[in-house]
Amino acid sequence: MQNVFNYPILFLLRNDKIRKQYAKRGVQDPEAAVKYALNNPKTGTNSIIAGIHMGGLLVMFEYSIFNIIQVIVGKYLIQYFFKDAISVILFLIVFLVPAGIINYFLLFKDDKYLGYFKKFDKSFKGKGSKYGWLSFFIVLSFFLLIVLSFVILVKAK
Repeated sequence: MQNVFNYPILFLLRNDKIRKQYAKRGVQDPEAAVKYALNNPKTGTNSIIAGIHMGGLLVMFEYSIFNIIQVIVGKYLIQYFFKDAISVILFLIVFLVPAGIINYFLLFKDDKYLGYFKKFDKSFKGKGSKYGWLSFFIVLSFFLLIVLSFVILVKAK
């Protein structure tokens, strides 16, 4: 998917006028510079986006659990969290802080994610399609879980 999203930008960088603009700034190969900025495991935007997605998946999981708890309790609890600004902030903190802490300890502390990237690159050379689909279905399962939790919540009332 990365190639699909990056292709329009990289295609524009092949334009002679844009190459000349980059050359004025000392960049001889703008396509390589952009690929490095995107794919550099330490500081690349893809690493940042991966961390954001991991946090988003955790928040979706937490919210699914919250919906299931509402079903078990038999009461819509969300109304108590959105009655004023302070409770909205508290609600966001309750969902964002645990995801941030989990991400910190599993990914970012001591740059553990760099080791994960290296291990993934070594282990899955030639098997990228298989593990790409596996990753896709894992992410899809998080989306299905949150949708299912809403379905259960609506059916319970």
